[in-house]
Amino acid sequence: MRNQELLTETLNTANLECWERERAATPVRAFAVPVSQSGVSTGKVFLYTTLSGVVPQVLGSMFGFALVGVAEGVFPVAAGFAAGAMLAVVLREMVPSSHGHGYADAATAAFLVGFVLLVVVDAAIAV
Repeated sequence: MRNQELLTETLNTANLECWERERAATPVRAFAVPVSQSGVSTGKVFLYTTLSGVVPQVLGSMFGFALVGVAEGVFPVAAGFAAGAMLAVVLREMVPSSHGHGYADAATAAFLVGFVLLVVVDAAIAV
């Protein structure tokens, strides 16, 4: 019976005012309602609200497009640094730890086979 009471209390129309107060404002209402209440015409409110939603996205996309043009030349260098860092981790951490367990020859051979396979696949896929 307790669940039924909670449901009735939640759906009670007397609590509707409480629900309205607790509801968070959307960005459009947070901008449009105060401007509208200050006496600005509905057409201008619509225009200002539309511009406030469109202009930042357009400017952001133009900025991002410009960054792609700059990053296009930087990407190969950055990818080279990332590859060098990965090789350094493998050579400084993984290879010595694999040699410490008595499998030095097998570990070295596996590393060389993997590296040769990497070069072959890279050459085959390279455009």
